[in-house]
Amino acid sequence: LAQGVGAGLGIIGITSPTFVISRVHKAVVPFIHVDAYRLVDSENPNLYLDDLDLDIAGSITLIEWGGAESARLSEDRLEIDIDRTHDERVVTIKAIGSRWDGVQL
Repeated sequence: LAQGVGAGLGIIGITSPTFVISRVHKAVVPFIHVDAYRLVDSENPNLYLDDLDLDIAGSITLIEWGGAESARLSEDRLEIDIDRTHDERVVTIKAIGSRWDGVQL
């Protein structure tokens, strides 16, 4: 998913930020890729997300394993769930916020 978003922005070489937690890719619209998996089990995931000092205004930000902790970062967002419990992946996209009013997904 992150590689596809990056490709759409003309960015190549998108890799998982698992160990560095976040990467900023420069493009016409900056792309911030965050892997919050290691933060989920931490004592206070909200604090750690704040410590990343993400400048999400004016950028496209993809947060893997973000959950409720990352939902508070933006009132307007797309929540994407990829269910891999069966042979086929089922992708659900939920539009949140007024920015998406009237947008058909």
